[in-house]
Amino acid sequence: MIAVNAETNEVIVSAGVPFHLHPTDPRQKATDFAEGQMVTCGVKGGAVFRQSK
Repeated sequence: MIAVNAETNEVIVSAGVPFHLHPTDPRQKATDFAEGQMVTCGVKGGAVFRQSK
């Protein structure tokens, strides 16, 4: 993980390009994670990948 955005509740990971992930478990917040921490995730059906501007 490379960063956390507490305002948007996003965990930002680097997988060749940065991915902004929103925790879907209501018990988790992006601020629960520390920069440099290893994170794993699943991608739910209907997930959307958008290019940043």
